[in-house]
Amino acid sequence: MTNTTTAKTRNQSPVVARRKMMRSIVKRANVIAKNAYNVHNSSIDRIAAHGAATSKNEFLSIAMTIAWKEQKTGQEIYKIQGNIPRKSMQDIHKALKSKITQTNKDTQLTKSDRYHEQARTMILARNAGKHDESDMQLAYNIAYKSSDNLYALSA
Repeated sequence: MTNTTTAKTRNQSPVVARRKMMRSIVKRANVIAKNAYNVHNSSIDRIAAHGAATSKNEFLSIAMTIAWKEQKTGQEIYKIQGNIPRKSMQDIHKALKSKITQTNKDTQLTKSDRYHEQARTMILARNAGKHDESDMQLAYNIAYKSSDNLYALSA
């Protein structure tokens, strides 16, 4: 007796098999891109260093590469991360999107100022307005790259 899945794949045309493979790769790439977007926008370090991401499409090309490699090797390369609740992530993305448009309009702000403001916004959105001063200091240090100076002064 054969397994129904085996029988279905054995009798498929190569065109159908390729279409199914492509569909699974694109689905996996979307999952990877969405997770990378969420992880990036929930990290103080990443936002302060590189700025906030506006959409998951920023991560899609790299996610497609990873999904192709996973398909070829048959191993999971990218592990899904993150433990922030979905409702909080929606609040974070909404707050960051409005902060990005606001900071991009202001021509007086430097890149470090923009990233620092975006990191502060993420911290406040993540914790519903409550924040730890050490998080704010971390965002400041990373955005202005002054953490190296602090270490030199304390040594």
